[in-house]
Amino acid sequence: LLPAIEWSRANHEALRARGSNLEFELCRLQFVWLFHGGGNGQASVCAGRQAALDYARREFHAFMPRYLREIQQLVGAMAFCPNLQDSPYRNIFNSPSAWGDVAHSFTREFCSLLGLSADSPLYIATTAGAIALPTLLKLQTIMKSKRTEWTTQNELPVSYPGDLSRLRTT
Repeated sequence: LLPAIEWSRANHEALRARGSNLEFELCRLQFVWLFHGGGNGQASVCAGRQAALDYARREFHAFMPRYLREIQQLVGAMAFCPNLQDSPYRNIFNSPSAWGDVAHSFTREFCSLLGLSADSPLYIATTAGAIALPTLLKLQTIMKSKRTEWTTQNELPVSYPGDLSRLRTT
């Protein structure tokens, strides 16, 4: 998470202008990761909770005005740490999709700042083809029933039924 957090801080202004929550989402996930022991297992659960509290004191002040309620929930969950599974905060600390959601958000924001699509070109082409396929199949059925063929290369398989002069480009 640390390289992603550093990147989000380096691009703080651009992300803020877009209304992105990425920087806070990454820091919240870092807090939760530290709270659970920081990947060191059960041996350092108490040390993990202390590390999470230290992290909150050091990092969350920058998010106070906008994310006050979320920060209160994160820090308030410290009181329930012996029995977190039965607390009202269990969804915050035991979300199986949290890592995937943050990864998707990071990919989307990173590509957006580079002016790229977050989706792969193959996915976009496949989606466009799937959207166009019913129209082309209908056209094929109509042409087969009327026993017609395209006569020139300049013909389009579909046409706009309205008056084209009404269309304007802005």
